[in-house]
Amino acid sequence: MKHSIETLGGIEVLKLHGEIDLKVSPDLRGLLTKKAQTPQDYFIFDLQDVSYIDSSGLATFVEFFQLTREKNSNILMAGLKPRVRSIFELVRLEELFIFCDCVADAIEKVGGAAGSVLNSMDSAGD
Repeated sequence: MKHSIETLGGIEVLKLHGEIDLKVSPDLRGLLTKKAQTPQDYFIFDLQDVSYIDSSGLATFVEFFQLTREKNSNILMAGLKPRVRSIFELVRLEELFIFCDCVADAIEKVGGAAGSVLNSMDSAGD
C-alpha cells in the first residue's frame, strides 16, 4: 500500500493505493493514529486505487473511527471499487463511515467549493 496526501480547494484528501491487508495494516495504523491527533471535522479517504482490503484493514479503519469519535469527526470514504465496498458493507461499516462515489462528491458533502469544480471537470471529460 502506498499513500499520498492531496489538498483540493483547501481540503485534505488521503489517497491510498494497492492492497490493505495484514502486511500493511501496521503502517496504515501508524499513519491514521497520527492523523487522529489533529482534530478535524472530517477526514476524506480516496480509496479509488485500493484493490483489496482484509479484516485487518477494516479493523484499522474502525480503530481510526474510535480515535476520532470523541471529536465528532466524520469519515468519508470515496471512490471504492464494488469489491472493496461490498467488504465494508458485509460487516455493516456503512453505519460508521460516509460513502461517496468520488472525491468530488465527498468534498461537496463537507461543503468544499472544490467539489463542484471537480465534478464539472469530470463531466466535461465524458
